Amino acid sequence: MTNAATVPGILDTDTSNRPIRRSMTRDGELTLLEFGPDAAAPAGAYVMRGGIAWPRRDKETGRVEGYAVLCGRHEASGTIYVFEEQSFVTVDWLKLDKTIQPDFPPIAPFFGVAWHYYQANVFYWRLLGSLISRQQREYVREVHQCASIKPDVSLPSIEWQDEDRALVRIFMQERQDRLAYRPHDDPAGGVARALIAHKTSPNDFPVALEALSSAMIALGKVR
Repeated sequence: MTNAATVPGILDTDTSNRPIRRSMTRDGELTLLEFGPDAAAPAGAYVMRGGIAWPRRDKETGRVEGYAVLCGRHEASGTIYVFEEQSFVTVDWLKLDKTIQPDFPPIAPFFGVAWHYYQANVFYWRLLGSLISRQQREYVREVHQCASIKPDVSLPSIEWQDEDRALVRIFMQERQDRLAYRPHDDPAGGVARALIAHKTSPNDFPVALEALSSAMIALGKVR
């Protein structure tokens, strides 16, 4: 398999937990993944769904941040693996005087990773109520117009209101030992850190948990 560093638009990162081979079933419903000997996830058939929380300002830190996750449900065990996760601020790399600004991470390379390694290009985002906000509409438009995102991704909205119910879904999956994600001390372990942060500040609902909830709710609709 091609190394991530040689694939245009994909960030150079640790690939030990990524699939070494992947293919889709004929109906396109499942992705068949094979992993190397050091990977945490088992080989097999997976339902793949992504979740996105569009950037918003954190009430406590004041930082503007969004989050994206790519989850796969292992059909043999029912375990959901958070294969990829990343915070982002922009859609594509922000450049000033032709220089990339690393303090503004984009989501475009994340979509490249998702397609190259998992053949996944469906990402759900939370719709509050029946109206799409101007900011949400702008992010969706930018993603579809971004020349570096190939192939185009599907960005269906998914309506859910109750954050407590979303958390119960996460915690139940975790108690059953059927939710796997990076540890909190992993640089990319935003989901783990968000869960810890929520236990410290129960009224806070970090973007990482919003993205994970959208992906898990979407997976729950697939039987």
